[in-house]
Amino acid sequence: MTETPVKVRSKTAMEFARVDRQRFNDMVAAGKFPCAPRTARGQVRLFEVNDIVTLYIFGRLCDLGLTPPAAAHYACRFDDKIKHNPEEKIFWYLRDRQLSGPALVVPHSRYKDWAASDSPHSFGPIGQVGFRFSFDVRAIRDEIIEAIEEMKSTIGYD
Repeated sequence: MTETPVKVRSKTAMEFARVDRQRFNDMVAAGKFPCAPRTARGQVRLFEVNDIVTLYIFGRLCDLGLTPPAAAHYACRFDDKIKHNPEEKIFWYLRDRQLSGPALVVPHSRYKDWAASDSPHSFGPIGQVGFRFSFDVRAIRDEIIEAIEEMKSTIGYD
């Protein structure tokens, strides 16, 4: 039997991800956070674990000084790759030296092969990589799952 994914209410997801709830709601209302879990008007938004990972990334990018719209944009770029590569541990964000060309989010397995190659200064459509950062998605996910398990035990679920 397949286990039903745990869904967490918006307020709790914001606490787990350490994100300002109003900042997130403003981005969703403005259409600037397209990867946010869907909800009907007047209903509570529910988050699965990977949704909270994306929310966490959004929060950390805001903490680093990105504007909320920029942080939401980048977080959604990660969201797509995380959901399509569930076994990957680390994801990289890559940009060119001028920060003017295309950007890529790539799983570490693809990135490490490139970094070990004979031409680690050029990566596909980006060309010369000048800017990169990563998130250890597995560690973030594990922290969120632990918080969910603690919450479940606190309210009495077996």
